[in-house]
Amino acid sequence: MKCLWLASGAPRSTALRWVQHLERRQLVRRISDPDDGRRQFIVLDERLARRLVEFLRMAG
Repeated sequence: MKCLWLASGAPRSTALRWVQHLERRQLVRRISDPDDGRRQFIVLDERLARRLVEFLRMAG
């Protein structure tokens, strides 16, 4: 989550709200790091990932 927040350039609270919004819409999900309980990964939903790939193909 921290890397995502830093990369966004948004305030931490804003980045967290957006992740929560995307989770509620089932566009992303959080996965706990099995090696570090403090860390979580944000993963795109498979359907969204496919749609993004298709969009990028069409745009490229």
